[in-house]
Formats: sequence, C-alpha cells, structure tokens
Amino acid sequence: MHFWDRHKTITCYYEMLMASVCEKYDLRKLEYDILLFLYHNPQYHTAADIVRLRKSTKSHVSTALKVLEEKGFIERKTAADNKKHVDLLLSDSANELIQEGIQVQKQFAHDMLRGLTKEEIVLCKQVFQKICNNAERCIKEKGWKQEYTEEGGCGSLDFEHRGLSYHVWEFQEDGYGAESNVENVGRMKDYRGNYEEEILSIVKTW
Repeated sequence: MHFWDRHKTITCYYEMLMASVCEKYDLRKLEYDILLFLYHNPQYHTAADIVRLRKSTKSHVSTALKVLEEKGFIERKTAADNKKHVDLLLSDSANELIQEGIQVQKQFAHDMLRGLTKEEIVLCKQVFQKICNNAERCIKEKGWKQEYTEEGGCGSLDFEHRGLSYHVWEFQEDGYGAESNVENVGRMKDYRGNYEEEILSIVKTW
C-alpha cells in the first residue's frame, strides 16, 4: 500500500484514542491539540506561535482559543509593556484533562513502537526528522516571492505572481478578517469568517 494511504492509518488510530478525552470534555480536535501543545512547549505561549509551529490557520486557532478560554482551560495575560502581546496560560482546571491527554499520547507511542528495538526507534526518529526537514526546505524553495510581517496578532502578506502584486492584510474587528485583492488585482475586498480558506481557494484557481 502507498505511503500516503498508510500514514493516514497512524493518524486515524491516534484520533480514535483521543476521541474519548475530547468527548468527555466536549472539545474539538484542534482545541485538544492546542492544550497539549501549550503543556509540552512552555517556551511557545502565543497564538502566533501555535499558528506558525502547528501550521494551523489563524482563524481556526482564534476560534479554538476563544472556546478554551470560555471553558476556563486557558487564560490570556497582556504584557505590561506591550498591550498587543498576549500570552496564553494554562489554568488549573485544565490539569485533569491534560493528564488524561498525556496518557493517551503514551498509549499511542507504546502501541506504535511495539516490537521495535531501541536502535530501530532511534533510527526511526532520525529518519522522521530528516523527512520533516526536507518538507520545510521544499516549502521555502517552492514558495512565491513574498514578504510577511505581523503586528498586534494581525499579519500582512505581500507577494507577486506572474508580475502582479497581491496583498492579504488581516484585521481584527468583531473577530478576525482580511482585506485582499486576490479576486481582482485592482480592487481590495474584505473577507470574514473562514477567510483563510476562502482566499486560498481563489489562489488555487490561478
């Protein structure tokens, strides 16, 4: 069977294991993943970190964080010297959920590595890291000429395609949105809701 089919079997099993935790606490997969990400990576504690490292869309992360905050699992702390910088802190009420999530991850690792020697596990990690590095390199090499900046949690992307200049400028006004000219290079248009996927679907038609 092809690699692209087999790797889905692995992720499917992980999702089966974590489903019980998600159902117990009425969470979606991304919300669950964010809590575990914040726990395992205390050096990364902003929405921008989650978007950048997990390759998640900003609108989805924003929605997930709002749900987690409403459920009392996270708290937001604004920096005293920079009102635009907001840290995400895990609350005490998330401890039980996180411990259950850790047990799921341990069970998953145990099941997936069953029958492998210590040497094979080390080799597997090394090969996987090389694959990830290759993917990151290819993304950079195949990418369009672009310039990305971020301020106050809103990003600004300027790029060129076939000699034309395009812009995607995010804003936060009753939720996140973006202004872009991807649909008509000579006219800017506002996109709201799941704006990232909407803009991406337009770009894919080029």
